[in-house]
Amino acid sequence: NQSQVMSSIKEKLCIKCNTQIGTEPFLHQPEGPIHQKCFTIGTCPKCKKDLHPTEKIVDALDQRWHLECFVCFDCEGQLTGGYAVLPSKKVICKNCVNKLKQQQQQQQQGSSSSSSGPEGNCCFSCKGDLKDPSKGGAVKIGDMLWHKNCFVCKKCSCSLMSGVVKVNDDFYCQACVEVLKNEMQQQQMQQQQQQQQQQKQQQQSSSSSSSKKGIPSCNGCKKQVQRGEQVVKILGEYYHMECVKCFKCNKTIDDGQFAEINNAPHCVQCFQNIQNQQELKNQQDKLDFEKRQQQKAEEEAEKAQVQLKKLQSSTSVTCSICYDKFTGEYHTLEDIIYCNECAEVTKRSIKCVSCKRIIRGNVQFRRALGKLYHMKCFKCTHCKCVLERKDFKVNENKPYCDEHYAELFGQIQEPCKICNKIIQDGKAVEALGNYYHFDCFKCSACNGPFVNDKFMPQNDKLYCQPCFFEGKANADNNSN
Repeated sequence: NQSQVMSSIKEKLCIKCNTQIGTEPFLHQPEGPIHQKCFTIGTCPKCKKDLHPTEKIVDALDQRWHLECFVCFDCEGQLTGGYAVLPSKKVICKNCVNKLKQQQQQQQQGSSSSSSGPEGNCCFSCKGDLKDPSKGGAVKIGDMLWHKNCFVCKKCSCSLMSGVVKVNDDFYCQACVEVLKNEMQQQQMQQQQQQQQQQKQQQQSSSSSSSKKGIPSCNGCKKQVQRGEQVVKILGEYYHMECVKCFKCNKTIDDGQFAEINNAPHCVQCFQNIQNQQELKNQQDKLDFEKRQQQKAEEEAEKAQVQLKKLQSSTSVTCSICYDKFTGEYHTLEDIIYCNECAEVTKRSIKCVSCKRIIRGNVQFRRALGKLYHMKCFKCTHCKCVLERKDFKVNENKPYCDEHYAELFGQIQEPCKICNKIIQDGKAVEALGNYYHFDCFKCSACNGPFVNDKFMPQNDKLYCQPCFFEGKANADNNSN
């Protein structure tokens, strides 16, 4: 029974990605099963990516963050040793808090000394009078005052009135901050390269000194090099020719062509594969970012309330959404007719149950099974054809087209032997090569049900055993 339950769950669709559960790990939710990779517990406020239970997450400031995203706003260091929240709702580490306090104390001392002299109302940059009307007014940052025309980026001298970033007691525009970050990263890379070169030189000097004292050893097999053996020196280490292997695939590099990655030799093929994987990852990250930006723009555009036109009709009108017929008050938008209930739904920001995208106010949608769909998203569960008509069949709260409902659930396209009406719901009794509705499958004499489904046929009619043995079947035939 347990295997049957698991197999039935694997055939169901994930409530988020709308694909079969299959053999992938999943979780049980009240709405239905969901892939473990699709289950999220929120969105990181910094990187705007989904939070998964398997990731390292930090709960802070009434929000959930990726551990690597919860960093200081100024130095971008991890906030493992505590943090503070500024009035601007920016989070900084303890070290930056201490620096900020020192800066404030220095500014207070400077302002107290300057306020006693003639420079108390002077621009911090040009030392001119702040009341000079030709300077465009004044701006205050902390305890410091500038003319608006003097409040410019230290690097490119552009105006900072539209945005400012403070770096090491200096003020920069956002573009110059990015340039500074790139320069700092290049400096760090140069320092790392210099350190690696120094380490190589030290290793070469140590290996040369050891070779003078004794016989060098192969860095691959750790055996001493014997006389007459061919060796090669790679990255400051000695190797037997057969011991030079790719760090990735562990294959011997016979041709001597290799590339260095993290101080380890790689064959040309593995080096190209690593580069291609990195390029694909960068492209995918870019596409994901553009997709998130597009979805965000669409959601913001849909926040505006839809304006519907209210009308009155004395004749019967059919709603374009739920197909209900009504008279009286109704609403329209771009030739789409809404009943009052569907109009209220349209005014709100709603999402399609199938594609999870917002349903625009000027787009016709479908209301069925207590849910909302785009017209093109309301499809047959089996063949995925669009169910454009109002009529459709339902099994286990899932919609099906007429063709596949009959194929999957045994709909019978035969007339009932008694009433000659087509059996539509698939529920019928087959007896003596004929089909009967459940309500029509009864004794022809007393109209009672058959006890234990036992009946007696005579002249294309069915009788219960008591009526048959009492001769009612013959009496019925004689009367006819």
